[in-house]
Amino acid sequence: MSFFNTLFQKKERATSVVLLDIGATSVAGAYARYTEGELPALLYTQRLPLEIRGGEPHERAMFRALEALGSALIREGAPALARATGSGCIDSILVSVDTPWQETNVRTETFERKDPFVFTKHMVTMALEKTRVVIPGRHLADESIISATANGYRTRDPYEKNIRHASLTVLTSLIDAGVADRIVTTLRDLYHAERVRLIAGTSLRYQAMRRAFPHEREPDTSSLEQALAAADFGKLWVADNPPKIVSVLPSHIVGSVRQVSTAPPDLPLLLMALYFQHHSPEDKN
Repeated sequence: MSFFNTLFQKKERATSVVLLDIGATSVAGAYARYTEGELPALLYTQRLPLEIRGGEPHERAMFRALEALGSALIREGAPALARATGSGCIDSILVSVDTPWQETNVRTETFERKDPFVFTKHMVTMALEKTRVVIPGRHLADESIISATANGYRTRDPYEKNIRHASLTVLTSLIDAGVADRIVTTLRDLYHAERVRLIAGTSLRYQAMRRAFPHEREPDTSSLEQALAAADFGKLWVADNPPKIVSVLPSHIVGSVRQVSTAPPDLPLLLMALYFQHHSPEDKN
């Protein structure tokens, strides 16, 4: 099994999922159906704007929009799911949370010995637990290994090999703990579902884009760290060699996700559907 297949494994034969995208200006939701051997299907989608009233906190407007979205999903989306699958019940919920309630960090884990050694997943697990930093007020939503090298060479499968040096790039999602707890409580009350998983939107989109465009060259760790941290992306450009910028449109993703609903394609929801398709089920809360 390849390195990335160990991270992203197949779902059950048929799975119904609610996808929720929480952003700074809007919230969106979808009912998605995953059937083995078929493309993910978006059966219903809806996006609502955040309406900030007076000087109220941004967070209050977000939760008001989230509750309205949840009502629309139950009222309109669940029947669409039932018509397509015979049941309006869901198996799990995936929530993407964006700024200002999330942050994403990148770090490198290095393994090196003088003599050759067999590199194992257990070594990685122990190293991640040892170097993981608990930040007060932040919920650790996700830790994903996004690249690996063995003896200086990039590889998708570094495990169970005799090597002297390995390096892993780890992408970490952190979400405001108070916001995360309230999101989970709200959704469990609404759907009576135990499987509610949160992830930072930046991390989800990065990993989904890797799936959508597997042949594009990936940035090195330092470039990714700067890109995630910098507000002014122009500062990342080298004058004689600026980066290639490509607009990603829903039309670039629709070949990987089937949209059954009549609503216009929603790029963040399409990327969420693609991400969930390849994400290991045991990582869900």
